[in-house]
Amino acid sequence: MKIRLRPAHPGDREAVLAIVGRPDVSATLILDPASSAQRYVETGLRGSSGALYVYVRNGEIIGGGKLENASFSYFVHPDFQGRGHGKAIAGRLLSLLLRRCPAGPVLLTIRRDNSASRSIAEYLGFRFAGADGLSPHCLHFERAAETDIGRAAGVLSPDRPRRRPADRLR
Repeated sequence: MKIRLRPAHPGDREAVLAIVGRPDVSATLILDPASSAQRYVETGLRGSSGALYVYVRNGEIIGGGKLENASFSYFVHPDFQGRGHGKAIAGRLLSLLLRRCPAGPVLLTIRRDNSASRSIAEYLGFRFAGADGLSPHCLHFERAAETDIGRAAGVLSPDRPRRRPADRLR
């Protein structure tokens, strides 16, 4: 599934909050007690703690994510989970992040009980890097930036141009 993410704007605030403010979604974003859905959205809109993106389908925001330094987080409205949207959003965010930070590793922190996100991370080339000593319910995954994700989730790695079949014969 190939998707298009767009930068979020202030008019998206309420729709994004309606998704990330849900307990079943905020838990997957690993929002700690000092943080909140409101803070996640506000800092993303201001760009003070990463850039917030949204995925709009049929005029409705159904998911999105946030780029932060050498990591990203993503969310999908529960009504749309299990249909490949999370994999597509994560793949697109990874591609955007690799354009911004092509040299270093990309990191993900995933709740131990979030098997769907763990599968997506592995699909995108992330490898288990260890458990979090301070938060035992969290696992860390790492992916070398130079690893080519090819056509994973419908995106191309920025360092690998698309080749036409005739080019492969040369």
